Amino acid sequence: MINNILEFSKMEKGKAEYRIVPVNLSELINSVIQEMNYWLEEKNFEVKTELDNTLIAEIDSEKIKQALENLISNAVKYSDEKRKIIIRLFAENNQACIEIEDFGIGISADQQEHIFEKFYRASQSGAAEISGTGLGLTVVKEIVEAHGGQIKVTSEVGKGSRFSIYLKTDVK
Repeated sequence: MINNILEFSKMEKGKAEYRIVPVNLSELINSVIQEMNYWLEEKNFEVKTELDNTLIAEIDSEKIKQALENLISNAVKYSDEKRKIIIRLFAENNQACIEIEDFGIGISADQQEHIFEKFYRASQSGAAEISGTGLGLTVVKEIVEAHGGQIKVTSEVGKGSRFSIYLKTDVK
């Protein structure tokens, strides 16, 4: 939460710095999972991965790591009894696509267009008592777009959500 507030503050002031280097995306994703493993195990989550280990993108690994941590954290927070997360990495249309899918409470269609707005919090059943600042997805979107990428969400109430990050890569 503190990292999101600090990052948001830097973005608002136009002072966010990016150190762009070639990064193996599957190694980065595995690193994020490893760092979050204690929390995932503590909450009894099954994490399934389907990763193309050949995809390289020119990114700031710490910033993309923060974006992935936010999405995985949300998947944990907004899941109910089905404690499963699927993380995929694959090539699509000359881009690397990272998907994080959960089977939680989901987001209604009318709220999906607002979830990336600063301080917006969805009002689904069960979401109100979950703590947060309403900045996590704003930060994710800013980070992804600063990399020339795009983020999309597909979700259904009661069935879960899938967030897809598209980044430029050298895949043909």
